[in-house]
Amino acid sequence: MNRKSRENSRKIALFVLYQMELLGEWENEDIIKKTLDKDRTGEVDINFLKELVQAVKSNRVAIDKLIQENLIGWDIERLNIVDKTILRIGVAQLITVKNIPYKVAISESVNLAKIYCGDKTPSLINGVLDTIAKKIGVV
Repeated sequence: MNRKSRENSRKIALFVLYQMELLGEWENEDIIKKTLDKDRTGEVDINFLKELVQAVKSNRVAIDKLIQENLIGWDIERLNIVDKTILRIGVAQLITVKNIPYKVAISESVNLAKIYCGDKTPSLINGVLDTIAKKIGVV
């Protein structure tokens, strides 16, 4: 597994989880296949992609609770789907995915936010994930 394939896997996970949230189809495994068929960004680590998607799906309630508890002055329901999905991926990496240093989980989530979100979102993502990492003791 190289760094670029993991970056691409996180991006595809964002697309897949976004669609699942938007459509309310959390058990539709075809979304991964269809997204991979459409995306031509390069090498993807399929196992890592599936691990990220499954980690978010299986722990979504706990992940959303952690996010909500650390959104100062915000409600998770006010976040747009992309911002919420990036936070979910970041938290899933912090709490369930093995062999990912917390700094990598946070910086990769911030990088996704820089590409797909507004100007203020990367700092929000960074702050929330950093706070969660400290609270759950992975720092």
